[in-house]
Amino acid sequence: MSKSKNTFYTALLFLTTSLVFGQSEATVQFLLINPSNVAMGKGGASVVNAYYDPSSVLFNPANIADLYIDKKYSIVGQTHLKSSGWLPQLMSDLSYTSLTNQYGFKIPNTRLTLAAGYSFIHFDLGKQNINAEDSPVTIATFHAKENAHVFTLGMNYEYYIKLNVGFNAKKFTSKLTPPQPASATDPLENRSVAGWGYDWGYSIKAPLLDWYDFKQHSKIFIPFLNLGYGFSKSNIGDEVTYPDQEQSDPIPRIARQGLNLFGGLKILSNDFNFDILSINYSRELSDLLINRYIDSSGEVQIEYEGGNGNINFWDNIFNKNIHMKVISERGIEMNFIEILMVRTGKHRDIRGKVIYDTFGYSFHSVGAFKLLSFFDPGLNQSNSLFNFLLNSDIYFDYYKLEPINCGHPLDNTWHTSLGAKIYF
Repeated sequence: MSKSKNTFYTALLFLTTSLVFGQSEATVQFLLINPSNVAMGKGGASVVNAYYDPSSVLFNPANIADLYIDKKYSIVGQTHLKSSGWLPQLMSDLSYTSLTNQYGFKIPNTRLTLAAGYSFIHFDLGKQNINAEDSPVTIATFHAKENAHVFTLGMNYEYYIKLNVGFNAKKFTSKLTPPQPASATDPLENRSVAGWGYDWGYSIKAPLLDWYDFKQHSKIFIPFLNLGYGFSKSNIGDEVTYPDQEQSDPIPRIARQGLNLFGGLKILSNDFNFDILSINYSRELSDLLINRYIDSSGEVQIEYEGGNGNINFWDNIFNKNIHMKVISERGIEMNFIEILMVRTGKHRDIRGKVIYDTFGYSFHSVGAFKLLSFFDPGLNQSNSLFNFLLNSDIYFDYYKLEPINCGHPLDNTWHTSLGAKIYF
């Protein structure tokens, strides 16, 4: 083959920010790639958000319950746009795409909101050439790819404090090499696997400042400050075995914990809420819950760890004493009148030697229509199309990675996504 298996596993290690340090330590590592461009602009922090981010449900299913439902129903669709700038230092034809559809329902006369969603992840590792055993002549080609179908359920209960819980069930498939051996003497060429994994998570958000307001005509200007905490455990499942291997590999089970501080100034009216200016800061810790050791007979053993692994939340967050196996992510976002959002962040994986800064931004249509409605309140009453656009949002997200070390495989990596939210 023109590209060896090691090339693909090296690519996977970098793609998943070196959470796994040996190719036999875990498989289907593409499940660790963060699909949220919003989160990646903030260093990758996504276990708890200041507001609804559709793609973040793949790292914490409880985030689906952030789906804002002012009306009775809501529908959200989002997709990644393929880009030639995604990990160009590794391979020229790598691509990562995801599609998310989510639906929310507000239960009448209760404080409960239910949400459900479906997401599809496709990781394309490009085309491989299969050569004859004793010749460089190409006799066939093979497209290496991995994908996952993810089904999400979530619930929100809000009474001063907002509680979200959620659950993911994901079916994954991985086809890294041709389904048949390239030669009769190389049975290891057959590496395809399928299985199921599960995620669960929750988040709690509480207002620290939401009591001071003053009136200007019919509008109310309110400063706000909210604190959020989130936890998730992802990729829970059994070990999987490739047909040609004697030893099974675990899927990459991981624990995440994070805090979010979100504050700013908003306008409340009878028709809508409008954030004039807001800032949100996120801090997150994660640890791969896989322990590799050598037993008394000299055999390498791999087992899942319980609890939160090496995460000590208080010590890690507040005292900044972080275990070398724990990955730290933090970022800040500024929102300008719900039209432009600008982000920056830092990702620190000391053990994996993956350290980079991030930058990102988003454009949202809803802010422009809210601004028009603020200056001319009659627009949404006299124009049904304007009212529809006021209660919907079309948005574009972008992020770019900037590794600390020049020549790193993550150099010049960027990605984009496009989404729409409709409430009715």
